[in-house]
Amino acid sequence: MLIIDRGEYFHQENSDDILIRTLVEDDVSDSYVRGLNDIAVNLYLVGAKEKKQTLEDVRSFVRMNENDDCGHLFGLFIREKLRGTCRLHDITDSSAYLGIAIFDKNIWGKSFGSSLIMAVTNFALNKLNINRIEALIHEENIASIKSFEKAKFECIKSKSELKDGVRFEYFVYYGSP
Repeated sequence: MLIIDRGEYFHQENSDDILIRTLVEDDVSDSYVRGLNDIAVNLYLVGAKEKKQTLEDVRSFVRMNENDDCGHLFGLFIREKLRGTCRLHDITDSSAYLGIAIFDKNIWGKSFGSSLIMAVTNFALNKLNINRIEALIHEENIASIKSFEKAKFECIKSKSELKDGVRFEYFVYYGSP
């Protein structure tokens, strides 16, 4: 697995078929947009399900992240095809939030989510010197909860949040750069 951030190489593991890199506007495709509009995919996503996504909406989101000093949007490419994204956002000197969306249902349940979380967490710890990564996960999103647990995130029950009648579990990863 190769991680490239804004043109800079960061990390390599075993597979040449998997690439994680900063997402750019040219990466936005019809399959990405269709994935975000799929009810099964966007069930637990916050922004994507607020309205039907268009090619321009998604391009605008990616463009916004390309220029964000407090965020990084990564794409998960398998055999050169974009299959999901992972976003570090609200980055401070010591912490950030992490969100993930695997929109290609053909790769669900194959550990790509947890691998993506681990790779981007490693990037945040070692490249950005962040020592705390946080995530809020819908309590019914069992697949995401399992992915974060597999990536060594800890559920902090005392910090769970109730939003619009829905409980979100608070996960945190503590590390040292």
